[in-house]
Amino acid sequence: MKNKIIIGLIIVLNLFVIGYYTNLQQEEKVLSNYTTGFKGVVVEKFNPREKLPHTFLKIRIQNDKLINVYPTTIIGSYAVVGDSIIKMENSNKCIVKKSNGVVEHFSFEGQYIEFLNE
Repeated sequence: MKNKIIIGLIIVLNLFVIGYYTNLQQEEKVLSNYTTGFKGVVVEKFNPREKLPHTFLKIRIQNDKLINVYPTTIIGSYAVVGDSIIKMENSNKCIVKKSNGVVEHFSFEGQYIEFLNE
């Protein structure tokens, strides 16, 4: 009986530690995305899932590096290849400038930025 209780406590403790660690990683990712700023041009729209709308963006930033941005569907649906995107540093503000000069402001909360080695 004692062994079952000890095993149960170990399992519960492990679940708590895993949940805490996962939440901590998510908070660090959100903070990193908040502090990161970039300026670039959309070079590709894609979606890793083939049958869904292309709302993910590949952006060439000023120093000729590529980043993948997984934005909300609002930004992903609005931006097209050739549009300029500016994400303010230490801010949740994002500006999309169309090739015809139209400028729109968006919130960049909860987005994911992936820096590529290309």
